[in-house]
Amino acid sequence: MSFDTVIPTAKRIERLQYENPWWTTGNVQQVYRDMSKRLYFNLFYPFVKETDIKRAVVLMGPRRVGKTVMMFHSIQELIKEHISPQKSFYRYR
Repeated sequence: MSFDTVIPTAKRIERLQYENPWWTTGNVQQVYRDMSKRLYFNLFYPFVKETDIKRAVVLMGPRRVGKTVMMFHSIQELIKEHISPQKSFYRYR
């Protein structure tokens, strides 16, 4: 059984657009923009912005410390720096 028969492509795209609303709105949700930047944002963000090294950036930590908020703040910062919103991808797990 292939992945396409389990979850139709249209449904996968719909879910990704739901989880990445900045693709169409050009901004992260207001609720995240209103939150204060997390303590380690200024240390984390340069790793997000670095493109010379081909690698993934992994953000790990205990529950409820602000990992998701820091990801959304990073995406908003990229948008503010004129990086296309469609180049930022978030997938909730």
